Amino acid sequence: MIFRAIAIMLAVSFISGCGSYETKSVIEEQKSYLSFSDSLKDADYKVNNSGWYKIEKTGVDEIYQIQTGKIHLQVRKNGKIIINRELLVSNGAVRNIEGP
Repeated sequence: MIFRAIAIMLAVSFISGCGSYETKSVIEEQKSYLSFSDSLKDADYKVNNSGWYKIEKTGVDEIYQIQTGKIHLQVRKNGKIIINRELLVSNGAVRNIEGP
């Protein structure tokens, strides 16, 4: 009886020790994008508390990378703020911003 219990314990430890595997997790960075209408060309934009960036290219094919989640977007043209919005942007989404 004791011999049988020892044999089972050795078999279980041998079987569990022979097979090993490794798991890896790859976490991709969360990214969202903005595109701006043609009326906003040469304006500046600011997301949250970042600095101001020039909108040099416009249209749906020209995108600017931003963080995901809730953002505060400001757009200014000729020194005047023309857009001041809170947006919720999901991962991988492209938000098109239309100017006045």
